[in-house]
Order: sequence, then C-alpha cells, then structure tokens
Amino acid sequence: MSWETVASLGGVGVSILAPLTTRLGVPPMGAMTLSAAGAASGIAGAVGILLGGGAVSMAIVALVPFTGFFFFWLGHRKYPVMNDITTDPDDPPEYVAAGGLRPNRSRDLAYRTRNAAMQREHYPEVKPLRTRALPSVVFGVAKQAGADFGWHLHQVDDGARHFEAVSLTGQFRFRDDVCVRVRVVDDVTVVDVRAKARDGRADFGAGARRIADLLAAVRARLPADLEAD
Repeated sequence: MSWETVASLGGVGVSILAPLTTRLGVPPMGAMTLSAAGAASGIAGAVGILLGGGAVSMAIVALVPFTGFFFFWLGHRKYPVMNDITTDPDDPPEYVAAGGLRPNRSRDLAYRTRNAAMQREHYPEVKPLRTRALPSVVFGVAKQAGADFGWHLHQVDDGARHFEAVSLTGQFRFRDDVCVRVRVVDDVTVVDVRAKARDGRADFGAGARRIADLLAAVRARLPADLEAD
C-alpha cells in the first residue's frame, strides 16, 4: 500500500474517530488537535494521489475531513474571540463553586471588563429575562430547564436563588460552566445567566446560544401575561 493511501485513509480515520477519545479522558482541545492532524494527513495523501495520477475518488475522500473544518471556520469566523458571555456585563453572576472543580482550580473565573464592549457589539440580543412571576417559582423553573437540557447542576442555593452547572458542547464534548441568578430588581424578577467555556479563547457563539435556549425554555414555562418590559 502506497504512502498516499495510508496517509489518506489513516488521516480520515483519525479525524473521524478523534472525538471519541474524549470518552477516554483526552481533553477536548487535544481531541480537536488530533482530528485536525488527521485532516492534514488526508490533505497530504490527497495531493500525493493527484500528483501520482491516482484515483480522483480516493483524493476526494481524503479531503472530506479538511472540508468539514473549512466550512466550520467559514461559518464561525464572524464570532469574536471571547468565551465568557453573560446577560449582565455590568454586574455578571459570579461563580461560587465552579472554582473548586478540579479543571478550574488554576483558572481565573472573573468576568473580564474588555468582554463587555465585545459582547454589546456582537451579542446585543443577550439580555436578562424580566418577569412579574414569583422569584421562587422562576428559580424552580430555571433549575428544571437546566436539568432538562442535560446540564449537571453541581451547586444549588435555593435561598440565594443561584445555581451553577456544567454543560457539554458538540462532538468534542467541550465543557462550559454555567451560572444562573434570579433576583428581584424594582419589583421585577430578573433572570441572569452566564456561560464560560473551559477550553479555547473563543466559544464560537455557543455560550450565547446556551443562554438563549435556557431563557427561552424558562419563558415558555411562565405565564406570558407576567412578562415585564
């Protein structure tokens, strides 16, 4: 078997199977790097096949992983380089327990002020949910919505109406720390959410989507006539 064929088929196999290594304890960024290396091997094999007059169909197969990465980049290049999103950049919910989790012990979980300007520019739709429903009811609904999404709620404070959870994203199982706060401001119940990715400098909009999904689920379970401006 020629090196071109080995590089092509091996690269495709590695790229496709790399996400499964996260189930064996490989960090998400490591698995993605492995998948990218497989895609690069596929490119090298494809070029070798084409230059050597080999089957075009084999070269096309070898380029499949690279094509996937390319279209992912094409569709996500609009997102800013930030991985910490919140409904309230001026007073974001704070992580109470997340810093004690082993993957976070060496991380600074403080919200960076430079994120506020980027968030207002790129995610103007990420805003708190405001309702006239009882805060205890809203908090219960938010907890249930998070559980229904499959989040792992590792810290719940019913008195402070604050909970933290871990959510998995995509085939590489990227983990995001999520924080939800429910409080009363000027007689209105306000739900604030924060989502911070553990890996990478950018989350490609995953945090904003996660926040939007949770608030939409909470809103759908509350009486529409209680929603506040």
